[in-house]
Order: sequence, then C-alpha cells, then structure tokens
Amino acid sequence: MALSPEAGMERYLRHVALERGLAANSLAAYRRDLSAYAEWLAGRGIADLGAVAPEALSEYVAWLGRPDEEGNPRLAPASISRRLSTVRGMHRFLFEEGLLAEHAGSGARTPKRAQRLPKALAVEEVEALLAAAGGGGGGGDPSLIHLRRRRRYAVGRARVGAGSSGGVRLPEGCSCLVLGETGSRS
Repeated sequence: MALSPEAGMERYLRHVALERGLAANSLAAYRRDLSAYAEWLAGRGIADLGAVAPEALSEYVAWLGRPDEEGNPRLAPASISRRLSTVRGMHRFLFEEGLLAEHAGSGARTPKRAQRLPKALAVEEVEALLAAAGGGGGGGDPSLIHLRRRRRYAVGRARVGAGSSGGVRLPEGCSCLVLGETGSRS
C-alpha cells in the first residue's frame, strides 16, 4: 500500500495536534518543514514514503546544508536539526502505526552546531565586578589578600577570554598580574 508524502504528513500533523496538543505556531512550523520535505521528495521522483531509505534522509540533510545558487547557505545547522527532527518524527509515527515497513529516520545525522565564543564583559561590568571584590590598590588588610589574588586571577582570565591581553581596559590601580594558588607568578 503506497503512502504519499502529503497523506503521511496530514496524518502525522493530525496526530501531533490531537495527541500531543501542539500550539498553532508549532503546527505551522511542522507543516512548513514537512511541506519542504515533500517538495524535495517530489523533485527526486519519490511519491511513496515507503520507498524512502535512510540514505535518502542523509541526502536531504546534505542538500539542506549546501549553498543555494547564489552561494548563501540554505539553512543554519539548528534549522536543519529542527527539520530533520520533524521528518524523523513523522517517519517514526508512520512506522509505529504500521503504515511504513521500515523507519527511514534512523540513519541520518544532524550537522554539528558551531560553538560560540563567550560574550565579552563591558568596561562598566568589569569595574563593577572589581569594585564588588574590593578593587582598591595594594597593601591594606591582610584578610583581603586572598580576595585580591582571586581578583587578579579573574582579571587575567577576563583578558584571555577577550582574546588578547589588551582586549579589556582595566580601571586605574588594577594589576593585570595573574597569581597562582601559591602566590607565584604564572
């Protein structure tokens, strides 16, 4: 028994609307994702979801990640992952309902997301942190020595996080010397 991508899509959308109670916006996103998938299948001459092999889903993921005719990426890795999740969900549902002989969604892998650098602190934020840690000059109360060492260490880490030793402007009187746990220069 052949199952068209459109019929499978409608059956799955009915399921997620009734059984899982998805919101209207989520249903609209699922419909867009599945419509794009059905369009891709039609472009490859696949009119039966039962004929979709796991390799086809891998090809679909690769196609989504390729640049378009103008050299712009079709979709970001997070969008590709979302689309693949929707398509896998439909295939799994149709397989569990006995409408597909095999679950084609098991073989495709999602692209890795790029790791982002942490956001740098603004000068005002660094000054506020230093002030909160007792950011005065040298000498003074011996009970604050440990706090000063920790502050120097944090300042050094902030500089490294900013990408260079000159990446963060520090307030007057603040040392950029990083002290290790023993108090020795590192």
